[in-house]
Amino acid sequence: MTMGEPDGYVPSSHASALYLRIVPIAVIQLGFTFAVAHWRPDDAGFSPLNLTLLLAGVLLLPFRYRFPVWVLAGTLATTLGYILADGPKGPFIAAFAMSGANALIRGHRRSVLIAFGITFLALPWLDFMLGRTPAPSWIFVMAVGAWLAVLFTVTELVRQRRLRAADEMRKKKVAESRRADEERVRIARELHDSVAHNMALINLQAGIALHLADELPEQTRSALTTIRTSSKEALVELRSILGVLRSVDSAAERAPVAGLARLDDLVKRADAAGIAVALSIDGDPGRITGTVDRSAYRIIQEALTNVAKHSNRKQAAITIEIGAQAVDLTVTDPGTASTTTTDLSEGGNGLIGMRERAAAVGGSLTAGPELARGWTVHARLPLDAEGS
Repeated sequence: MTMGEPDGYVPSSHASALYLRIVPIAVIQLGFTFAVAHWRPDDAGFSPLNLTLLLAGVLLLPFRYRFPVWVLAGTLATTLGYILADGPKGPFIAAFAMSGANALIRGHRRSVLIAFGITFLALPWLDFMLGRTPAPSWIFVMAVGAWLAVLFTVTELVRQRRLRAADEMRKKKVAESRRADEERVRIARELHDSVAHNMALINLQAGIALHLADELPEQTRSALTTIRTSSKEALVELRSILGVLRSVDSAAERAPVAGLARLDDLVKRADAAGIAVALSIDGDPGRITGTVDRSAYRIIQEALTNVAKHSNRKQAAITIEIGAQAVDLTVTDPGTASTTTTDLSEGGNGLIGMRERAAAVGGSLTAGPELARGWTVHARLPLDAEGS
């Protein structure tokens, strides 16, 4: 949409279409004025200046969408110039009328009123003031005023109608957005009720197993403890995240949305699950905030999940390098890249989710095997994504 246009109205961007639209005005202003001059031989003949002023007023019209006030001023100047040049009478004011209606539709009411006021004074009185004709009759003066008033009123009605149509369109979009929000809330409710129920059962069964099976091997007890702790934290986090979309019990346990501040807890849980994690941070983590902070945490979390699921060596190295403009995250698994792991790069949901999180903040993510051994996930996230 070009500058100065009302909402919901977009003129053609093609120059040929813009010029085709002024053909009727050109016919009226040039052709009819020529015809009137032919029918009234007593009028002064056309001079090169008269023709130039008539043509200039028409040629300004294609620019009325982008510069409505300037085109209005230009056509007013050509119209007054035509009167001063003593051109033959006729519909030489057609281009000015079109530019005035265009400017009024775009909301430049004051400019249009000034231009119409000047026209109301100039059309009946300018020739008289120059000594060319006697004083105009009051009928002619009132006719000029009535014509300008009708033009202003009709154009204002069109403008109001367009504004109402634009307002209805905005209301429709708001209603559609509200319906989409309601659908998201419904999906959130279904997701919470389904996932939370199963996670609660997992947590409960793990707790019962730990309570009853005192003679279990230490590795088994450690795995059950990890399952119980992870499922409990997942329940709390699920309620915190879904609480953004729907109201939850105010007395329910809450946890902050996951970010790099909870990275130590993530590393401890990975260690408890049997994954040896080496963490290295270069820079001030406090500079990573908002969406970038949450995305960075989720990318690392998903990368560790892939190590747990697919690596034949339960080891991972996490490197976070915080630069002036971006943060680089690297999660390296030194194990052999299996076929299953390689398949992840071709469309696994985990990698798709990581790429989407990186792209959401204007960053990028790559993942793949390191030559013959290992698997590396690398993400670069801009630190100024919150302001973009």
